[in-house]
Amino acid sequence: MSLCICLQNSDSLLIAADTALTIKHEGRQYRFHQPFQKLVQVERFLIFMSGSADAALRVLEKFKAMEHKNVDSFQLALVEGCAEIARMYPDMYNSADPIARDAAAVVAEWTAAGPIVHLISPEDNFKRITRQVSASETAPHTAGYRADEAMDQIGTWLSKPDKPMGKAIQDVFENLSGEGIGGMLTVALMNEQGISFLPAGPIQEKVHLPYYEDFVLSQRSPFRGSISMIGSKIMTSEEGVFPRAEMSNTTRMFSVQSSENNRIEMRSVGSNELSELFFTTESAYASFSLPNEDTGLLGKGNNLTLEFGTIKLRGYSGVEVLGWEGLKTEAGRSLATELAALWTAINGKADASHSHSVSIPNHNHGNTANANSGGGTYTVS
Repeated sequence: MSLCICLQNSDSLLIAADTALTIKHEGRQYRFHQPFQKLVQVERFLIFMSGSADAALRVLEKFKAMEHKNVDSFQLALVEGCAEIARMYPDMYNSADPIARDAAAVVAEWTAAGPIVHLISPEDNFKRITRQVSASETAPHTAGYRADEAMDQIGTWLSKPDKPMGKAIQDVFENLSGEGIGGMLTVALMNEQGISFLPAGPIQEKVHLPYYEDFVLSQRSPFRGSISMIGSKIMTSEEGVFPRAEMSNTTRMFSVQSSENNRIEMRSVGSNELSELFFTTESAYASFSLPNEDTGLLGKGNNLTLEFGTIKLRGYSGVEVLGWEGLKTEAGRSLATELAALWTAINGKADASHSHSVSIPNHNHGNTANANSGGGTYTVS
């Protein structure tokens, strides 16, 4: 869900959005205490996303990871991100409301010609609609939940501006609040100086939904079913109490700890912005990641011990080591040392100053017609 109101001029742009995050459980609507930021800045872009929070997060994650960011790459991230959520959670996707199971977006960017707005929605098969206005025009755009009603109300104000713009936008959100609209009002401005966010303010909601966290606590029983929880932190014990497990929305997405300094972390963003497994003890650490297509596994730390019955190395294009000095036995003898000793032994068996002599009598090679000759003493190595 969510609502967005955008007012576009030739030299500036304003986007407002709410932060309510709602779910439907057993036919009833619930609100989460945790707000969900639907209006975000990614470099030179202002992006609003409505619909599935899971899909929106996946799309933003893909777009932020792209080396070249433009509207085309965002559109690709939107299509691929929604498709990935559908594949990963087919039951949740197929049972969701069609208007809320994918993500739609309003993307604003600053160009030499001023602000440009792009509207991309799954209802139009993710077709991109681009808007640019003339010097004397103010174009309203709305997207998300109850967008048509919001357009009617903001359009009425534009035709007869009887109150300040900020108050008019606040009134629209409060008039339409409830279910999928509410929480805090987030407002961002874009002009030739850049992008700035105004202080967020609460939306005075007309309809108050029960909070899902309160409902779960009141049940005091295991939850069964499908649910999306965004921005939550889940802990098996309070911080500082061990052993414990934690799942959070930080770079340490999942961690298991036996003590303060002994833990395993599954990080979505670790070293060099890569996903990784991170192991640490009181005195050492190790991490493993997949840095690129050419490297299957990258490890960091002091030592790595592999203990198996048989270890097979199959490098189909070769096996590389830093040098033979680094390839050692547990006793500390390197392959370079063994090779040097082998060459020393070989050279010792072939001393250039050592020679033998052999004496051969005259002979005719078995043919009596030949003269007997060729005899003598010869030196050989």
